[in-house]
Amino acid sequence: MSTMRVYTREFRESAVGLVLSQGLSIRVAAEDLGMPYHTLHSWVRDQRRARRKTVVKATPKTMVDAQARVRELEAEVRKLTLEKDILKKAAAYFAREQS
Repeated sequence: MSTMRVYTREFRESAVGLVLSQGLSIRVAAEDLGMPYHTLHSWVRDQRRARRKTVVKATPKTMVDAQARVRELEAEVRKLTLEKDILKKAAAYFAREQS
């Protein structure tokens, strides 16, 4: 009868990190750590799914906020450009009056 091994969270995170961060294959990392391939494979799969869900959930709201901010900044640039042009024309007009 097989016994189930219990791994610490730190061990699990470092094992998944070997695969995701350092680019080792799951099989090589599992052999190096002396653990079953399928266990590490399921940990990596779970981590990848969690990352995808995080990115998918965060991206739309972040994109909407960023697009709104870009529109605000573009409107401000148009306003400031218009004000600058008016001031240039006024300065040119008063300069002509002085001569």
